[in-house]
Amino acid sequence: MRLTWAKKYGTCDTNKWKAIVFTVQSYSSTRKVRIRRISNKKYNNTLTQPVMRHRPKIHVCGCFTSQGVELLKRIHGNMNSGKYQKEILHDMRIVDKCLVFPESAFIFQHDLEPPQGAKGIVAFLKNKNVNVLPWPGNSSDLNPIENLWSVLERQLTPMKYTSTEELLRAFQDAWYKVPSNICRDLVSSMTKRLSKYSPNHDGTATLNSFRQDK
Repeated sequence: MRLTWAKKYGTCDTNKWKAIVFTVQSYSSTRKVRIRRISNKKYNNTLTQPVMRHRPKIHVCGCFTSQGVELLKRIHGNMNSGKYQKEILHDMRIVDKCLVFPESAFIFQHDLEPPQGAKGIVAFLKNKNVNVLPWPGNSSDLNPIENLWSVLERQLTPMKYTSTEELLRAFQDAWYKVPSNICRDLVSSMTKRLSKYSPNHDGTATLNSFRQDK
């Protein structure tokens, strides 16, 4: 499935990927820091950090396009198809407005987690005429938003946040300050990401290749 998908869409040029709204759900926390030191400096106070057993974490869903980041939504509790439809598809206005795109002129990408792949969600998006990019399972590494996530996590100071509210505010602040050129470069990288699966790049894939069957 993954290889077949990559070969199919690896022939699409950058302009095709500009029509995609990439999304991701993730648990985020402050990242760990590795400190290099020589053996006799192991307990030097300037080279150690206090340990926080239960670091604050937040569960969020965000989306972006080649033009920049869009809404970031915090998710409380476990996700299911009902919550996904109500709190993500509706609250993030993906269905009725969908960011910078005119109606039905975008293609929506989401992973194959159980809530997204539920029959009710598939039927709901089809009924709303939302074009959905087929996505191979267990392929979060193909999604450029994962790279954006890494950029944000590197910006957050480890061990600084003692509550989920502090972490959320810091994450939101970093999210909405992401330069648009980073998003543009990440979307442009899709062709290169998939090129190894498509050695005979001839540009035969079209925008219609992304669109779901009506």
